[in-house]
Amino acid sequence: MSETGILLFVLLFLLLIIANITCQIYVATKVFKGPQVIRGIVRGTRTFIYGWKQANELGIKDVMIFWSILIILLTFIVCFAGAIFFTKGSPLSSPNNKNVIQEVVPTVPSPNSSTPSDSTVVDDKLSPNQRLENCKPNCAGVKLSFINLDRADLSGINLSGANLHAASLRWVQFNGTDLSGANLDLAILSGSDLSGAKLNGTNLKQARYTKDTKWPDSFNPGDAGAILLSFTK
Repeated sequence: MSETGILLFVLLFLLLIIANITCQIYVATKVFKGPQVIRGIVRGTRTFIYGWKQANELGIKDVMIFWSILIILLTFIVCFAGAIFFTKGSPLSSPNNKNVIQEVVPTVPSPNSSTPSDSTVVDDKLSPNQRLENCKPNCAGVKLSFINLDRADLSGINLSGANLHAASLRWVQFNGTDLSGANLDLAILSGSDLSGAKLNGTNLKQARYTKDTKWPDSFNPGDAGAILLSFTK
């Protein structure tokens, strides 16, 4: 889902929450009296049940129908959001992700260049996987947020200053990879081999790794802000 889609999704969810709370307060003031109103507002389930029992008597049947629809919509949105959360980044949810790198014809820049290639500068419309292929082996500063590179071999690639925010990097080989100054916050590094990678100034805040993940000698991922998972993810 795109960032715009996520924003619209969140705004819709907030509007439904506000509407739900408004209905709950309104029905509570109709069904209960005095101090009971506060309890009715806090205990939404009780208010909903009593509201339906007295809907015809209090003339709030339309409100109760609207409230019921809101609850159904909120339930659907929560289930939908949960499904996206648990499947995002999984290789099973996108079976073509493992092959996309091999399917793109690379445009290899000059190996002597110390800056990103021209294709890296003007490739904002390309997918992260296409950007990676177009810039190899010099991918300094390239934008690769949310990319899925599970089980890829990134050995010898210059990724210094690259943005790998929330990237899926499970079981990846980083032998001789330059990750100096790269942004790997929220990245998933389960089982990856970074023992031969350059990690000078690399941002690893909230990056996830497992006991199978290999790091350079004397490097402490916890000090860099990475989080150890108790299971393979």
